[in-house]
Amino acid sequence: MSSTYDTHVEGEVQYQKFPSEPSKGRILCIKGRDAHDGSWNSYALAWPGFLPKNATVLEGLTFVSYNHYNYDNIWHGLSSLVPFVA
Repeated sequence: MSSTYDTHVEGEVQYQKFPSEPSKGRILCIKGRDAHDGSWNSYALAWPGFLPKNATVLEGLTFVSYNHYNYDNIWHGLSSLVPFVA
């Protein structure tokens, strides 16, 4: 994802949309549900036609935060939630 740029409107939060022109039509693929250590999860960009047959495609919004937050700390949780709500 470091190869795609965030979309930013002045006064609004930054976001990325998939598929889009910056992603060259690819969608965001997420592997893993580890809530203990986000570094055990992974992500990639893939073209929809090349997904494995057992892949599940979920449409809609997905919030992906930095994994260095400690969500037991209310301030870390709030600082990641506020941009999403905005």
